[in-house]
Amino acid sequence: MLLVISVIAVGIIAMKFAPTKKAANTVASTEHIEGLLKGGRPGALVFTYKADCCEATRNLFDQFDQKTREIFVEHGKQMQVAWVDISIEDEPYQQYLDALARKYGLTHVPAILVLNARAEKVDILVGIPDAGKLRALIERAMVR
Repeated sequence: MLLVISVIAVGIIAMKFAPTKKAANTVASTEHIEGLLKGGRPGALVFTYKADCCEATRNLFDQFDQKTREIFVEHGKQMQVAWVDISIEDEPYQQYLDALARKYGLTHVPAILVLNARAEKVDILVGIPDAGKLRALIERAMVR
């Protein structure tokens, strides 16, 4: 438990103070995120961290990414998913993410913000997702 809290704290510190210029191909642009936020289909914003960092933090985010991808693959085109890398060093992007975090109450990473088809927050899962909890949130997002 202490390790998870410590790594989440490291993630928050990294979000505020240590972005990098490294960007993965799967990272959502602000336009992609805005498209998801317009609604129409249930969606999720997956907040991850792809910067070079210590091994423990890198392992946590790698496990988070893998587990999250496995669960979302099951839902195919039913869910829109945008992967948000908070480590990208771009001031306008960081300001956009800060505003998004405030709007939806996101305070920790890694995290998954699940939205219904009206782009309303269903809930936020923090840390490596429990498959059952994430599937339940996805189901709730689909019926709202």
